[in-house]
Amino acid sequence: MGLLSCVVRAQTIDDGIMMGKGFLCGGYMYTHDSWSEYWEGSLQRTNGNIGTITTQSHQIFANYGVTNNLNVIAHIPHVRTEASQGVLAGMSGFQDATFALKYRFFNTPLTETGSLRAIAVVQGATPMTDYTPDFMPLSIGLGSRRIAARMTVHFRANRGWFINGSSSYTWRDGVSLDRPYYYTDGRLIFSDRVKMPGVYDYAVSSGYIRGELVLSGSFSEQRTQGGGDIRRQDMPFVSNRMNFSRVGAWAKIPVARRNSLSIVGGYSYILRGRNVGQASMITAGVMYLFEFPWSRRTR
Repeated sequence: MGLLSCVVRAQTIDDGIMMGKGFLCGGYMYTHDSWSEYWEGSLQRTNGNIGTITTQSHQIFANYGVTNNLNVIAHIPHVRTEASQGVLAGMSGFQDATFALKYRFFNTPLTETGSLRAIAVVQGATPMTDYTPDFMPLSIGLGSRRIAARMTVHFRANRGWFINGSSSYTWRDGVSLDRPYYYTDGRLIFSDRVKMPGVYDYAVSSGYIRGELVLSGSFSEQRTQGGGDIRRQDMPFVSNRMNFSRVGAWAKIPVARRNSLSIVGGYSYILRGRNVGQASMITAGVMYLFEFPWSRRTR
């Protein structure tokens, strides 16, 4: 999404759905993200030297129910970037491995027609390879180790309709460059170490759940807590302020007996932003639900 079109997370981290004890949901997700217009600070423009930037991600993920209230989640993406014009070559490789703990600490009937749930998520991510982050917008990642804390409130009606609200804050470790100086936010800094600002985001979504069927629409925003703008006619920098507002839709549809196999798909679009591309993102994949002998399904 945006100039860094490569951070793809399994949907299970952000929603209000929990995997029951002894159940394992694993799958594969493909994401195609592209943009030709972007915001250089607040100025929206195109750049004939790069044309359209396309990012493709292949991701495997798993979500296991340790208990009915505690899930362990992991996902690993392989990312490829390319530009349609100019002389800059794209990059490809494994990006950042993410591991998360998802805990439902509140689950109670709110009215006669529905129930309220509250879920906390702690997740960490670290680069899997020694890729360079100093080649924006064709870098496959930011090269920063991260820890994030997220809170989600989920109301689900007995007939399947739901609404989610979530927010998170991400702490990001500094990044090392392959050069002894850099220029950002109006300053020339003689160091190879870049301090990365934290990131705040929130999302609201609503839709329908029935068994393994999930249909939802969402609106989300990201706000970087610091960082400079892209300089006029310059390349983006790893610590730039990257803000955006995005809308999207998501579906998970069971296609096999006992709902064990599902196809998933989604679409999102950046409405407005700062130092990001106005990206369209298409996601498609498959999920398989494994039931172990000791499992007890509780949704």
